[in-house]
Amino acid sequence: IVLQYYLESENYEKAKAYLGDMKKHQYTESFVVKDTGNDLVNAIVSDTFSRSGKAIEFETEGLLPERFALSEYDACTLFSNLFSNAREACERLVDTKPVVRMEVQERNEGCYIVIQNPIEWKVEMKNARFVTSKRDKEAHGFGTKNIIKVVRQYHGKIEFIVTDSTFRVEIILPKLI
Repeated sequence: IVLQYYLESENYEKAKAYLGDMKKHQYTESFVVKDTGNDLVNAIVSDTFSRSGKAIEFETEGLLPERFALSEYDACTLFSNLFSNAREACERLVDTKPVVRMEVQERNEGCYIVIQNPIEWKVEMKNARFVTSKRDKEAHGFGTKNIIKVVRQYHGKIEFIVTDSTFRVEIILPKLI
């Protein structure tokens, strides 16, 4: 609300100062992000993984387009939920190296995106939906729904692939570039 007010009143210096104050009050370890090809996604990756109390490795193959047909809000919703879920899964690991891998391929003006992380547990499903592993089940479990909503809004396809040791999300977003 404060940022919106400063921006609407064109008080950009106060907006920048307020953002700086917000950043100072967040406890984060430094996390050097490998370039994803997109500044917005780089910022999301950096912020998401710097919040972890565990050293999580981030690998990327291929680059996202710098400019998407997705709105910034939808890109933020999509990638922040994907990476937050992967980070939370990595934080639960006991015996496996925590690594989040992103793969990107451009296909016919669209994008094929894979996010994969290790797991050491059985993923629960109920009525073809994932069951949150968090204690407060009523207040959680919306991330995956938001991911699906964004993908469908852009006429994309999404598939969740779970094995004994990995959780993989495959997304195809047509006419994204």
